[in-house]
Amino acid sequence: MKKYLNWVNIALRGTVLLFLPGLLIFYFFYKVIFDVEMDIYWLTILMALVTFIYDLVKKYQQETTEERLQTLDEIERIISKKRWEVLLHDRTKLVVRPKFDFPFNFMLSDQVEIQPAYSRVEISGPRLYIEEVSKEIRGEAPEDTDRKLTIRNVSFGIICAFFFFLPVVEGGVYWQAKVMYHNAFADKNEVVAQTEDILGNSAENILNQGIGVANEEYNFYVEDETAIVRTDKNYQNKEYLIEKEDSVYSDLNIVGDWLYYVESTAISRMKTDGSDKEVIQNIDSPMYVQISGEWIYYISIDDEFNVYRMNLNGEHLERYLDVYANSIAVYEDHMILTHSEDSDDYKPTIERVNLKDKSREVQFDLVSTNLVEWDGYYYYSGANSQIMRVPIDTPSIPEVIVDVSVESFLVTEQGIIYIASELYKVNFDGSEKQSYSFDSMRTDELIRMEDTLIEMGDSVIIYTHDIVGSYKIYRLDLKTNKVNELE
Repeated sequence: MKKYLNWVNIALRGTVLLFLPGLLIFYFFYKVIFDVEMDIYWLTILMALVTFIYDLVKKYQQETTEERLQTLDEIERIISKKRWEVLLHDRTKLVVRPKFDFPFNFMLSDQVEIQPAYSRVEISGPRLYIEEVSKEIRGEAPEDTDRKLTIRNVSFGIICAFFFFLPVVEGGVYWQAKVMYHNAFADKNEVVAQTEDILGNSAENILNQGIGVANEEYNFYVEDETAIVRTDKNYQNKEYLIEKEDSVYSDLNIVGDWLYYVESTAISRMKTDGSDKEVIQNIDSPMYVQISGEWIYYISIDDEFNVYRMNLNGEHLERYLDVYANSIAVYEDHMILTHSEDSDDYKPTIERVNLKDKSREVQFDLVSTNLVEWDGYYYYSGANSQIMRVPIDTPSIPEVIVDVSVESFLVTEQGIIYIASELYKVNFDGSEKQSYSFDSMRTDELIRMEDTLIEMGDSVIIYTHDIVGSYKIYRLDLKTNKVNELE
């Protein structure tokens, strides 16, 4: 019975004084250093605790052994004063405690009692410590004993840490370390600053892959996925700014004389003349990269679809919103956020987020994708891929604007442009439907249109695949309502 009580005592002391404080340190290390909530895996923690307690009981359970007769004075003289502290020495017993084996020597019952017993001495205490006392009495304690014990403790710590490896990875510590590394070594060849809340591209364009953007002088768009070209405002004098067969370009934004873009999974930038190309962030897989003012916002695929932001130079990368985001639409002073509980949640929540203070206001929780706001309404693709809208101020029963399955749509000043096998335009309330014909392409050649309708000034760019899978790019002139292929 006494043996089992000793085991219980070791288990309780080890759990309360060592294991739980260690777990708490892990938790606060995650939270304070990495700003990450540690995922709790109870089975993993239980396995670690059982392993930890088993090792403690095996090494520190109370035992008794005997050595050949020596006087207590002689024993005190033999044992190392660097390793042992004498607590009591009288005629009947000698009591010592170890100075080594931190932190176990403070947390567990660590006293060793040595008492004369007939022609021998009896040594009682934790197994590890009575073994060390016996070795010193016999003159068998090697000089590197403490070093070996230190190695043992370190090895044991590594084994325990292994049990926490899964929570570390799942909790995102490795990811946050990458973010910290990026911020420490973020580099740029020129500082870009923007104080006004100016958009780099429209939310409508970015939600359609952002493969086109324009400024007052030029049009910029992606050609055949693998090149970024520049033309004048009449789509003439085409120049290739960058072209790589093994790259895919999207999410174009313009800030001053800088063009920002996503190249495969890296956020990059270059001057609008194609010079000074540089990567400003390449640790993540970004979605819906948008610029408002001095900040770049995007959804991080690598960090569980949280919303991130960094400044225009790739500095101060941070998790902006800890949510499972489906899409974001960024405007001058706010963001429309669509997010779910997880990948299996098919009824997302729509929130309006203030970009200044991150305050959030729930709008509604209808099935929706590609949601944008325009002139007092939210427009989005509903459960059956129909185009829907609800008022922003008083969200109510959704109104169907287009009652067929739509592949892609774009809200413009002239109305809503959408693709449903063919190209159409309707007014904002769904009235006055108008279809467009392709002057330079027969209908039977059109396999499908990509979800890439891009507005640039008075034009909408339409990307299609022909019968052999090659890209063709068309321009809808919103002034003349003519559709022509871009050469």
